Amino acid sequence: MDASQRCQRRVRMRVDAETAVNEACKRLVAEMESTPEEAVHLLGMWTAALSEAGAWGWLAGKAALMGPAVTAAADSSASNEARRYANTQLSAVVDVLPILLTQVLSPVLRLQTQAATPPGPQRSQALLQASAPLWESGFMDAIASALQASTKCARLLTEPAAQRALGMDASQAANRRLRCAVVVEACAKHICIGYQALSDFHMGNTYAQELPSLTEAAASLLQALTGSGLLAAAAGAIMRGPGSNDLEVTDKNAVGYGAVMYSSASSCALALHSAQAVLSCADGAAAAALAAALSHPDILALEEALVEQLCVHGGVELPDRGADDVGQARWLPALEAECFRLLSTGPGQLEHLHSTTVSVLVYALYPPMRTPSAPRPAALARLSALEPRALEALSRLCRGQGLEGSYKQGPSFFHFTAWLLDGILANTHRAESAAWCLDLAVQGTKAALESGQATKVCMQSALQALRLLAKDEACPPERLGAPSREELAEQLSRAGLAANLDHALRLAFTAADRAAVAPDNDELGKLALGTAAVPVLVSQVLGSLALPLAARYAPGGGVMVTFAKRAAMITTRLRELEEAGTAEARAKERELLLAAIHQFVPSLYPCARVAKEEVWPDAEGAAVAGSGSDSSGGNDCGDGGASDADVAAFVARSLCHLATQVAARSACRRVGPQTYRSVLYVTSMALGSLALCRPSQPTDPQTIAHRILACQPHRLLAAACKLYVKLQPPSAATAAPSGAGAGPAAELDQLQDVRYEMVLAFVQALELLLEIPQLNARVLSWLSPPGHGTEPAAAASPAPAERMDTAERGCLEPLVRLGVAPVAPEFVLPLLSFYAGACSRGAASGAQSGAPASDMVDAPPTQSPNEGLGGRPDEAGPVPESAAAEQSGREGPGPGQDARAEDVAALLAAPLPPPLDVTLAEAALPGLRVCAYPGCLSYGGRSEADLPLKACGRCRCVRYCSPGCQAGHWRAGHKADCRAPGTGPHPT
Repeated sequence: MDASQRCQRRVRMRVDAETAVNEACKRLVAEMESTPEEAVHLLGMWTAALSEAGAWGWLAGKAALMGPAVTAAADSSASNEARRYANTQLSAVVDVLPILLTQVLSPVLRLQTQAATPPGPQRSQALLQASAPLWESGFMDAIASALQASTKCARLLTEPAAQRALGMDASQAANRRLRCAVVVEACAKHICIGYQALSDFHMGNTYAQELPSLTEAAASLLQALTGSGLLAAAAGAIMRGPGSNDLEVTDKNAVGYGAVMYSSASSCALALHSAQAVLSCADGAAAAALAAALSHPDILALEEALVEQLCVHGGVELPDRGADDVGQARWLPALEAECFRLLSTGPGQLEHLHSTTVSVLVYALYPPMRTPSAPRPAALARLSALEPRALEALSRLCRGQGLEGSYKQGPSFFHFTAWLLDGILANTHRAESAAWCLDLAVQGTKAALESGQATKVCMQSALQALRLLAKDEACPPERLGAPSREELAEQLSRAGLAANLDHALRLAFTAADRAAVAPDNDELGKLALGTAAVPVLVSQVLGSLALPLAARYAPGGGVMVTFAKRAAMITTRLRELEEAGTAEARAKERELLLAAIHQFVPSLYPCARVAKEEVWPDAEGAAVAGSGSDSSGGNDCGDGGASDADVAAFVARSLCHLATQVAARSACRRVGPQTYRSVLYVTSMALGSLALCRPSQPTDPQTIAHRILACQPHRLLAAACKLYVKLQPPSAATAAPSGAGAGPAAELDQLQDVRYEMVLAFVQALELLLEIPQLNARVLSWLSPPGHGTEPAAAASPAPAERMDTAERGCLEPLVRLGVAPVAPEFVLPLLSFYAGACSRGAASGAQSGAPASDMVDAPPTQSPNEGLGGRPDEAGPVPESAAAEQSGREGPGPGQDARAEDVAALLAAPLPPPLDVTLAEAALPGLRVCAYPGCLSYGGRSEADLPLKACGRCRCVRYCSPGCQAGHWRAGHKADCRAPGTGPHPT
């Protein structure tokens, strides 16, 4: 038998052996699947049979041969004949080793992933015992040697001189590189199985979870894995393989090489994730050894390369490497960027790889062993810089913006990702990273609502992290991860912070509404509970001055429009419950009042402040109004300033209506001091919000008047007066019957510290109304005593904003006299005297000259209503004697006297003044895009402007998100407004 025949015989024997082993593996795996309770026993029999046949020693011997063979083949001083002989030996190894190693590993891998045997210490212990030969130190040392030799061989065969010396053409050399890559792939699976067996002690694989102590067998395996340096060898094989410059991307073998190395990297990523999890349960010398192994430069380079790969998949540009960065860039991401579709695996595998990559990033930057205050190693500087880019890439992939939209994710993916994001949010100092976490959390919550599954969502964690990072208003941008405030604004806008704040708020409202409709649905109840704090947290982030306004505020209103819409719905619901009047309705009203006062209303404070920044912008606010935002959730709501003013007026209107209802109903109920204090604050805030209807930009005065009247200011002022009754001196308050809502003097005395602030807000609101020419005569009529002089509007035809009903006239005078004057007479006596005198002068002058009364009150008065008041009550000037005399001569008790119990009871029991007839209030807000139905519960889309709003077919002034809302608003009163004389289409 000649040499050729002997060679062919060996090849046939090898093929027959491979086929036999492959068939045996298939039968074994099939039997393990059919009888999972016998899987461990079957695996033990398999490994024992391999040991008896000497398979483990044969595999170890073949793996050990690779190193010397590669060394001999690379020896340029040796003859070509010697080098080619070594190459022949090498070929015999690389053609057999990965195939047989993969076959013997497949039953072990099957047991490890079998659903019938969930992960845990018991399964891990059984697997380690059944596959003991795989974890002997001699066997693992041989595998590590094969990894290093494969890398050296692959790099050798990229050199044309080496190819000629070994007698190989380019195609043969490329095929040999591919076989070397398969060796690396098989060894990587071996490493992954070992570390995953250890991580099974980590029940659930959740970040920073306490782990049970390692058993003796697990500790021995950990020692063997770290001692062999297998993971570092695999990382080096992946990182030191032929680079993209050495491979032609159009070459079939080159692309195959890349795909195999991609699979190897995926196995190493999972092994690395498992090793990092094991590190949190190891202690003593084992922990120190594993930590040192994970700090190997090749492993750090692999971590960085995995994150870069995620960025490439998501289409995110990688940050430049610094001049001092000497790290090794991985070639595979660059190759994938050019021909990814040829290298990719299935979508499910990609999701698993990417979530594993994020886990690797979290553990690398924030390992559980390291305290939060400890400095990061210098080697992790670039990995830290890649943190926001990796989160951005994952976000883009989840939105279908990477890999040509082929990425698929579900609630289970977001559930796992949420645990990882919590690890970042608990440690990161970058506001941009927290913003991208919020983006991912919003997508996860949306997926959970669509599926109806109560998966873990981390919107609250992301918002809380942003709030804590920016809680210091003087926080410099450097502490938030940006070199300047402008760069910080750009980062947060890139992450779509403003749009995501709005989207998170809308999802929270949707979850709450669905849970309320279906109280028996536990899944919706869990989602509602998991997002209950979102509104307050959103408002806190919105009001954070440490974050640039351009990043918090979306053009067109964003969060503020959604909050205002919700306020309108709550107001409508409170009115419906009040009108019902049943015991059940009163109980529901009380519950809703408390929720509105303590949970929802505090969220409106930042809205009012941001609206003020928009309508009276400083330099930063002006820049926002002029340039808009680059946020991915930006709304197309018209041009800058006009839309901002419309949004501010809408916020003011919704706030005033809600505060009016809350104040009026709280005044006639017995409430605790803290609740009452909250009601006083929201009423004061609503009074101050009237100024939002008068922006700094030039605006038509009639439009301003129309916006203010739509807030129903007389009803708000009347409700405030009712609240002030309880701030009267204890003797007067005690005199009021308990049924009218007065509390014990001791409780009310706790609220005296807010007396000045509350009354000051009331007086400033009156002054604001009087400063508007179209409203001053009307306001004077509200404050004039019934039958006192001639009504100021009777002398001339009023402007449209001044059309008054007789029910308006004098509607505030008794309320101010009994409610406000006893609380702060030093404020109110001069005001009432001035208003009454101005009204009388206006009427007399109008009768003589025929001039409108509004023109008379526009003339500079001889004494300002605030003249002598200074800034605080104790600085106020003396009350004019004429005013005191005039007040004391009126019917009823004077302002300086105790209010009689019957007058106070009547005051609190009386209804508020009827609403003003403001036809089509939305006509004064042409730039606003919001469903006009106050009872709308639709919070779909990323913002209100994203809803398919349809304008009313006749008036064209209002918009609706659905036919149901349009029909509801038509029945609620729009029918009369839409058909009112003088209303017509408004350009949209």
